[in-house]
Amino acid sequence: MRIVSDPPEATVYIDGEKIGKTPTEHSFDFYGTREVTLVKKGYYISSHKEAIIAPAFQTFPLDFFVDIIYPFTVEDNHNFYYTLKPHIPLPKQEKESLLERAEDYRKESP
Repeated sequence: MRIVSDPPEATVYIDGEKIGKTPTEHSFDFYGTREVTLVKKGYYISSHKEAIIAPAFQTFPLDFFVDIIYPFTVEDNHNFYYTLKPHIPLPKQEKESLLERAEDYRKESP
């Protein structure tokens, strides 16, 4: 798996395990769905479910031929590209106003 992000240098987690910073490559032993999460200061956390689908050469009977008889190594590469959204914090005045309104609503509720 090759994982690239814009901007680069985002920390990558695959199924909750820290892998490294983008761009990065990570090998996998089995096919299925993986949760890819990217974290970078100043940007929203980006989490995606990615399906890693087995290619045709990994299905019976082709897998026997490719794994046992075929004399060359066959790689299955998956590339994922993500664009992170910048996190723009609220100005202090707006944040205080929002907190005051939330407190007022809380007081009004039963």
